[in-house]
Amino acid sequence: MKSSEKNQNDDPRFYMESEASGTVLKVKFNGGITETIHLETLNLKEKTELVLNFNGINYINSAGTRRWMFWMWNIEKELPDLKFSIEKCPTVMLRQIMGVAHFVPKTTQIKSFYAPFYCEACDEDISRLFEVKPLLNLDDQSFSKTISSQSCPKCQGSLTLGLVPEQFNKFVNSYKPD
Repeated sequence: MKSSEKNQNDDPRFYMESEASGTVLKVKFNGGITETIHLETLNLKEKTELVLNFNGINYINSAGTRRWMFWMWNIEKELPDLKFSIEKCPTVMLRQIMGVAHFVPKTTQIKSFYAPFYCEACDEDISRLFEVKPLLNLDDQSFSKTISSQSCPKCQGSLTLGLVPEQFNKFVNSYKPD
């Protein structure tokens, strides 16, 4: 049995959609995370996993980061055995997870993320979706080769990864999915 609901928020540019299926609650976020948003209280009764889909998040500021961390802390405090996972994580959220301690619980698993690339020939910023499992446990050289061997969809030129490969590899291996 699935249930789904969309919240009403103080900021019309931000909203959350939740869908429950058995013991899993999936929440999709859309818009920017700022001081004006209201992060809904989730019905996590009898849930064992919370899946956060960040695909629609396009912005986060420092006040939004603070609000987000307080929201996550309250969920983790209330349900310490709850599994957290993230899918379709855009660069804006990757940078928060990589750079802000306790942005997500340590037990959070990243299932998929968008890596930032730049094409010098086209002067384009491009994001590519990667599944974490194939990238796990690669040494820095293999990881760098795997993730950097992307070509531009417009001109077929080489793309440059917008993050330091070694730090990115450490991040990928820190948030392993089952």
